[in-house]
Order: sequence, then C-alpha cells, then structure tokens
Amino acid sequence: MKRAVLLFISLIVLTNSAYANEATIPEEKKEIKLVNCLSSTNSWYEVDGKIKRIRLLAFDQEDGNLNEEIDDYACNILKNAKKIEVEYDMKALEKDKYNRELAWIYVDGNLLQDILIKKGYGQVNYVKSDYKYLDHLCASEKSAITAKLGIWNYPKVKEQYCKSGIDINNQEQEKGELNEEEKVFDLKTLHYLLFINSGVALLGLLLFKLKRG
Repeated sequence: MKRAVLLFISLIVLTNSAYANEATIPEEKKEIKLVNCLSSTNSWYEVDGKIKRIRLLAFDQEDGNLNEEIDDYACNILKNAKKIEVEYDMKALEKDKYNRELAWIYVDGNLLQDILIKKGYGQVNYVKSDYKYLDHLCASEKSAITAKLGIWNYPKVKEQYCKSGIDINNQEQEKGELNEEEKVFDLKTLHYLLFINSGVALLGLLLFKLKRG
C-alpha cells in the first residue's frame, strides 16, 4: 500500500515537473506575412492563416519631429523584406490593452527592435518583466545615445528603461534653435529700422531744401 502511494506521488511530481519545463520553453520563431504596416511600432500580419495586429515588444518610439521618418523607415524595411518572423516572449503579456499581440519581429534574420534602436529611432520601454534581448537592446541604445542619433537629439529626451549612465543634455541645441529665431527677428528689425531711418533722412533733406528755397 505504501509503495503504491509513493509511486502515485512520484508520478504526480514527475508530471508536474515535465509540464513546468514545457511551459517555460519559449516559442520558436515563426514565419509570418505583412498585411499592412501601420507604423514603426505596430502592424497587421498573417500568422498561421489568421490576421493579427502585433506591436513591437519593449519598444517605444519617442514622440517628436522624426515620427514620420521613423514610420517610413520601418515600413519600408518590412515591405521589402524577403522573410519576416515573429517570436513570442514567454515572460511577456500575450496582448496589451489595445488587444495587440506583443512580440519580437525579425526582418531577414535581424531583430526589428534592434535595427530601430541602433539607428536612434526608438528606445527600450514598456518592460514588465525580464524579457529576452534586453541587455543587447540596451547596449544598442547606449551606442545610439553616444552618437546622438535620431531621437537622442531631442531636447529633454530621457531613457525610460535602460540606464546607460550617459548624461543626455540637449539644452544647447534647443538654445541654438532659439538663437536662430532671434537672428531672424533681429534681421527683420534691422531692415525695419533702416527703412525708418532712410525715410527720416529723406524727409530731413526735403525740409532742408524747402527752407533754403
């Protein structure tokens, strides 16, 4: 009787262990097809015969003047790709609040999140757990910050997840832009003053001639 009980318990433990191991194995990359590219962060894809909207996991496109350029760049890569693959991270939520699946997207064997971050076209953000590739993506982000690429030229931009230790200070650029505006304003003021002074001088000359005549 005791042997039977021990055997039963052992079978339960082994079954649970096998299930736990199986549950932690990440899903392999799966080839998908682009249906419609909406932006750099999310698009529609055909996955296993079903149309799904997928958002790039752990990626954030900073709002700013480069948004249209970034979207065009990402969509151009996806539209011209020979092979697009999706990989789901077992530590990530299946979907976000907008019902979009969250995943890693590969374009011709290269991680799209990494391509964009290396170019300064976004940064690591919206991290809820210890996802795969975070260390690699943060290293790419550090390189982009050092080179002041893309969004890292924006005034007041900050790292949201990665802590590169680089002091991002773009106030001088913002001040420079203001100086350009001041220069334009000063030039217009100068032209106006020259016009007034010319008018005053001409009026003085006419009055002088009238007085002499």
